[in-house]
Amino acid sequence: MAVAERQSWGVLASLFLLSVGFTAYVIAPASVFPLVMAEYGIDKPTASASISAVFLTWALLQIPGGYILDRHDNRRLVILGSATFLVGATGGLLVGGYPVFLLSRLLSGATVVFGFVGSVNILRRVLPEDRRALGISVYITGPPVGLALAQFSAPRIAVPYGWRAAVLASLLVALVGLVGFLATLRRPITPTGCPTCPIPSRMRGWRSAPCTRTWPCGCADTSCCPRC
Repeated sequence: MAVAERQSWGVLASLFLLSVGFTAYVIAPASVFPLVMAEYGIDKPTASASISAVFLTWALLQIPGGYILDRHDNRRLVILGSATFLVGATGGLLVGGYPVFLLSRLLSGATVVFGFVGSVNILRRVLPEDRRALGISVYITGPPVGLALAQFSAPRIAVPYGWRAAVLASLLVALVGLVGFLATLRRPITPTGCPTCPIPSRMRGWRSAPCTRTWPCGCADTSCCPRC
């Protein structure tokens, strides 16, 4: 197997773990609601809001997130969203009371708008053409695997170590995925699949824009680059 092909499957494995970890994080509190309710002194409807909060911001921001993904480096956006998710989710578990925890869940829903769609865009670029559908199918199994893993493992972890440890375990899975992604994919994934470079803008600082020149690969390079 060629090095490039091995790297593409490494990208798939990393994004799969990110998907599993995020989905497990979303549902893990539901498996240990009695412990969460006792910890924060809240009733079940209030505790249930922590699950709905993720889906609320996810639904509200997914379409704007797609608009951004069409115009910027998908690799960078997946990294930004994943890192923000991990920091915010960890902080919400370890600092403050239920309002802080709920706020971190809202933030998590906002960050995932880049995760799933951006990951599929990346996989479409890096996977071999004759294995693309297979690879994306493997990636799509991540959410159900995460749900099943959280439902099975969260109560078993929470009893001896506490409910926070059960949720942190899912974040650890996502962290492994993010580290693997950083190691296996180091080139940008632009909306057109071609390179971009910065051009100055007085109003908006530095931004990336497509160029009119077409290179042998069939995609438009950047007119601002020195070689154009």
